[in-house]
Amino acid sequence: MKETKAQLVPVTVSASSISSDNFLPGKAIDGDLSTFWSSSASATPNREEWFRMDFDRLAYIDRVTLTPRTTGYGFPTDFRIEYSYDSEGNKWFPVPGTFFSNLPKVTTPFFANFTGYVVARRLRVVATKL
Repeated sequence: MKETKAQLVPVTVSASSISSDNFLPGKAIDGDLSTFWSSSASATPNREEWFRMDFDRLAYIDRVTLTPRTTGYGFPTDFRIEYSYDSEGNKWFPVPGTFFSNLPKVTTPFFANFTGYVVARRLRVVATKL
């Protein structure tokens, strides 16, 4: 029997900040490649920003696909992916194998493949350098 994988779509999304109402977190998952979420501007690239995806149930997850703007502008050069399985999302754990550092400019979809599945109700991408 061939295993099939379904795309898991978040029920809600949130972020640490937004740059304007034109770049709300929901724009990151609306299916339109011309729209996106953008964090607030800062004078320094070394700061923490996060994007959180909440699902309606626990799920087995083995990768996240991040699609940058076509110019690559604003994609983090350093980031990690974390997961939570508790009902409130208060406890976060690192997804093994998803610490990325000094990435070159990304202009095509970036596939963050996990070293194994995690059972999670929510995921967040935590950028530490933009």
